Amino acid sequence: MRPVVSVFEAVYGADGGLALSLRHEVGVHGPGRAPPVRDVFPAEVVISVSLPPVPLCVGGEGGERKQNGPRGAEADVVVVGKPDERYVMVSSRNDTILDMPSPGGGNGSAKSDPIVNYGLDRATGRLEALQEVPCGGRFPRHFALSRAGSLLAVAVQKDGRVAVLRRDPATGRLGAAPVAYADVGGEVTSVIFDE
Repeated sequence: MRPVVSVFEAVYGADGGLALSLRHEVGVHGPGRAPPVRDVFPAEVVISVSLPPVPLCVGGEGGERKQNGPRGAEADVVVVGKPDERYVMVSSRNDTILDMPSPGGGNGSAKSDPIVNYGLDRATGRLEALQEVPCGGRFPRHFALSRAGSLLAVAVQKDGRVAVLRRDPATGRLGAAPVAYADVGGEVTSVIFDE
């Protein structure tokens, strides 16, 4: 398994079948940036299946969500929904390469896995790395956008918390670090906004 984000065009046949055509690939951390030498690789995750001409993005190889094994890491991916569909966000689990302010406050810092934010050129399927920000801890299992697109909630599995980052819907850019945390105990596996 390679640590890449692949963009496919979904082509629907007259018989109701679906064919995927590779449009673009980029490393999880953007062009020319390799992940750390540890066990870091994306899961096989289908991100979005829409009517043509919307690209279908898949992290890794294959088409359904799978567990990768006990030593490795995975990725979760969100394609920002309608009306703009111009951004793709990818988590890189077990990557702890970024520093962030300590979730408990004070002057300390903590390690975090990243959320990598891309701009999506819908005409070509190309991804442009925009930024890489701390997700709020270790192993971002799942994340979700608020309806307005102004907040991103992250289920930080290994730290038993939910982290919230600000997001500018006009530019797609995320805040530099989480602005709120909720320690919930246990391994958090998903998060949604109840709006």
